[in-house]
Amino acid sequence: MSTQARRQRRRSARTTQQRREQQRAQLAAINEPVDYSQDYNYIRHDLIRITIWSVLLFALLIGLSFFL
Repeated sequence: MSTQARRQRRRSARTTQQRREQQRAQLAAINEPVDYSQDYNYIRHDLIRITIWSVLLFALLIGLSFFL
């Protein structure tokens, strides 16, 4: 086998490996989980507010059960 053929084979192996690495990077970028925390931030605040109100009303209910 000539040296030119060996060089060509090495080049093609390198470019194939580079292509595979690029494809892996692209697939990794596609398969990353989507972060919805900023989109649904207001829901978290609403749930916290609902929880606080429910705890307060439940405590009021228990407190009133002793007096009535």
